[in-house]
Amino acid sequence: MRRRRFLGVVAAIALAAAGVGAALALRGPTVTATAKKPSPIRVILTAKNHQPRVSKSPYKHWWYSVKVTTAAGKSVAATLHLQILSGRTPLKGVGLVTLKQGYDHWGAAVGGEASVLHGLPRGKKLIFQAVVRAKGVTVKRSWPIVVR
Repeated sequence: MRRRRFLGVVAAIALAAAGVGAALALRGPTVTATAKKPSPIRVILTAKNHQPRVSKSPYKHWWYSVKVTTAAGKSVAATLHLQILSGRTPLKGVGLVTLKQGYDHWGAAVGGEASVLHGLPRGKKLIFQAVVRAKGVTVKRSWPIVVR
């Protein structure tokens, strides 16, 4: 008996939903979706890990790499702005790099005696971000970090 009542309720809901769907189909769509144009450049940000360590040793560094190509995989002239954010607030600028045509890869390290990591709060979730400008387009890539 409970099963029949349950099936009856489910059937009534299904019919009501079908009626609403038919009414919406007769009126047509109210909102049109716009297709997002794909970016003409591809940016890949990688790093050694997510926990850079503060050290005064010139031998301990936290390595990162940024690769910038066109959608077809060719190199492209680009400008990279590397920074460390807390939420959306910039804390430290790591560097400003210009890649010429023919060079698609930038790799560097943070660390040593004059490291930008010394002035950052330890144990707090931060974001290492690369802002890349090429072909009139700006692309941002983020890498979450916690300074140890």
